[in-house]
Amino acid sequence: MITVREAQDSARGKLRRHLATWATQLPVDDAGRDGSPLVTIALKPPTEKEMLTDERGAEAWARAWRALPLDRHAVVEWETRTWRSIGRQDVPVRLHLHDADAVAAFVGGSLATDYGRLKASAAGVYGRFGPTDALASALRRHASTVLAYTDAERTTVVDVLDWLLATDIAGLRPRQLPIRGVDSKWFASHRTVLSALHAAITGTPSLGVVDSDPLVRVRILDSRIAPGGVEDFSAPARQLASLSFEPRIALVVENLETLLALPSWPGVVAIHGSGYAVDVLGGLPWLLRTSIVYWGDLDSHGFAILHRLRTAHPDVTTALMDIATLDAHRDLWVPEPKPTRGTFSTLTEHEAATLRALRAAGDVRLEQERIPWAYALTELEQSALGRRTSGNRSDTDRTAVADTPTRLAFTKPEKPLPKDGTVLWLTSKSNTEILKGNIRNGAYGTLRINVPSGTDAYFVKLREIDPGSGDVFGTIVRPGRSVTVKVPLNGNSRTTYRLSYGMGSTWHGREYAFGPSGSYSQAQDDFDFTEGSGWEVELIPQQGGNLGTLGLDFGSF
Repeated sequence: MITVREAQDSARGKLRRHLATWATQLPVDDAGRDGSPLVTIALKPPTEKEMLTDERGAEAWARAWRALPLDRHAVVEWETRTWRSIGRQDVPVRLHLHDADAVAAFVGGSLATDYGRLKASAAGVYGRFGPTDALASALRRHASTVLAYTDAERTTVVDVLDWLLATDIAGLRPRQLPIRGVDSKWFASHRTVLSALHAAITGTPSLGVVDSDPLVRVRILDSRIAPGGVEDFSAPARQLASLSFEPRIALVVENLETLLALPSWPGVVAIHGSGYAVDVLGGLPWLLRTSIVYWGDLDSHGFAILHRLRTAHPDVTTALMDIATLDAHRDLWVPEPKPTRGTFSTLTEHEAATLRALRAAGDVRLEQERIPWAYALTELEQSALGRRTSGNRSDTDRTAVADTPTRLAFTKPEKPLPKDGTVLWLTSKSNTEILKGNIRNGAYGTLRINVPSGTDAYFVKLREIDPGSGDVFGTIVRPGRSVTVKVPLNGNSRTTYRLSYGMGSTWHGREYAFGPSGSYSQAQDDFDFTEGSGWEVELIPQQGGNLGTLGLDFGSF
């Protein structure tokens, strides 16, 4: 039996997860409602046996639900149960909350207050500028900031936005805005929300206010080539472009402390290359005539920055971003909090292998500042002299790189293998709910999978190719078993999937499958599914078989 408090806890969790979406949704009158409840909570009424065991408790539970004050958008559904030993009894079976207001009213407390305040803020914006999907989206993205506003602050933001929409401020700096009570500090702290709302209304990404140019930090490590004798400075890119000196090598580093610690070095200029700076370096004429050595963090984002740098500059090699460095400092690895899953076409074979090794080891990172300084300086010197850059390695180095995914320690723990046919969703939560709904509505095909006997289980994964939303789900098949799974269609009469699979004996969860010790393959042909269609695949090597496969490394899987 679900008590009122337990139901409130359940509804509270839903309100917390959907607060921004529900509070900023566009106004809908009663005629526009589809009649279906927003939240339904099953109350799990007692069985006849449970009633006989604790009749008083069951009666008190039912009375609590009957006494609950609810408005017309919240309904407790009752059913009559006829039991041989007790007779006819009316019991509550479901609570229906038809809209977000009803959910908030049922939950109560500070969360309901937050919902009401955010909804009032959205209503104020819609009332002034009109309700649009673009405005609702902007408010959702910045819901936590808007929710923190006081009533006076919220009113000021709306008034300033109204003024900005009616006034041409192109070319003005924040200090020049003639809005009484709005100084440059206030504008800086509220600019993100103002810009988002302004863009939602006008479709233009900029307010038109002139910004200060971002600065790029530079150290000239050779005083003989320092322009005007200045060896350490920060300047906008347009001013850096006017320099006329000719360094022998430009060393671009991701970490500022690393930049500041670099010693004197004949013919070398060092640049702090994190973020914005990387994108502007290709616009510096003197730098385009200079070879660049890039040293970034050994993680997926470090290689992403390298890719951006190579896109802007034709001659970039790397230092300390190789397997040897990674393997020599495995005790200093840490997890990368939010690894990027991008592919970077400008990486060399050896850099790409290092990135795959990072991912195969469980998305680890080796931060630049954790590498011992003496070791780093020696490697930097060798890279600058052209003796050991990752783009120009010996055959011995290439051999070492090729087998790195198996040499690196894999730190993810072993997990229990799920049951046969368990569907492990790999797409976003929202897309998963849509696809599950499609299956419930009959929009699916079927896939039967047969695997051979032995010691290895299989993890079969389907990736949507057309329309194309990426990995959708995987399923487990134990040795010698067969399973049939429902494959959802994604809004079209036909959905195309690509099948890949891993096999192994040690399971590490849906993200890491069987780890680097597993074996991975991908079907050469894609599979088209329509409503009611079915495919059967046998992952059993056989003469005359028609399922061609390609081998995959663990990082690619």
